[in-house]
Amino acid sequence: MQICAPHCRRFPLTVGLAALMALSGCLGGSTEPVPVSGVYELQSVNGKPLPFVFPNGVTINKETFTIFLDGTFSDVTTQGDGTVVSDLGNYTNFGGTINFIDVTIGFAYQGIVSGNNLSIVVGSYSSAFAKTGGALH
Repeated sequence: MQICAPHCRRFPLTVGLAALMALSGCLGGSTEPVPVSGVYELQSVNGKPLPFVFPNGVTINKETFTIFLDGTFSDVTTQGDGTVVSDLGNYTNFGGTINFIDVTIGFAYQGIVSGNNLSIVVGSYSSAFAKTGGALH
């Protein structure tokens, strides 16, 4: 009969605790919904005020991100050349950490609402939004 060393007995517990901690981090530490609905206006990208120019030359003059009470959102961006780009999608809210699924472009990303601020990080770009309007349908 082979006897398992003490570290063998701790391994399943360690893995279980690590998984639990990782899950709680993904949920923002709470599963209680934080009120997130409203209209948010883009203030800055990577700490730089608008207009923001991407390396490819595309300029963002304005972006309005609207989070609706029914679990949907819209994202309307006005570019420097006047082009308006609209995206729609669904979201889930876990304690202010929001999982967005953009059905227009088939892309998922995460945001965090804290007070009247919405932060979204996609790749190397961090977008800071300020709430300018209340809850919608």
